[in-house]
Amino acid sequence: CEDCGDSDESDLRTRRDLISNATDVRLEGLESVVQELQKNVRFLRRRIKQLTHCRDATGSLRKEGQRWAQDACTTCDCRKGQVSCTTIQCAQPSCLRPVRKPGVCCPSCE
Repeated sequence: CEDCGDSDESDLRTRRDLISNATDVRLEGLESVVQELQKNVRFLRRRIKQLTHCRDATGSLRKEGQRWAQDACTTCDCRKGQVSCTTIQCAQPSCLRPVRKPGVCCPSCE
């Protein structure tokens, strides 16, 4: 039937328009979510730059640039709000029975 073709085309166009409108609405929603996330990221980056303290492994506050001994073998620094620790690598003593002294990282010969 001649009229059926026009009706089918019209229905198809209507469905396409509905899908297109639904897609546009979803894209607008995603764009607003992305904009909000970008705003949060900018805010957090500014906050990170302002950090002047760190928390060490025990939860104590440390000042920017502060250095401390975490234990006999590890020293830590507070840099830009982040704790960075370095552990001493000990050489193997040349004796048969090395001794580890309290408060000293590396074992030594007596």
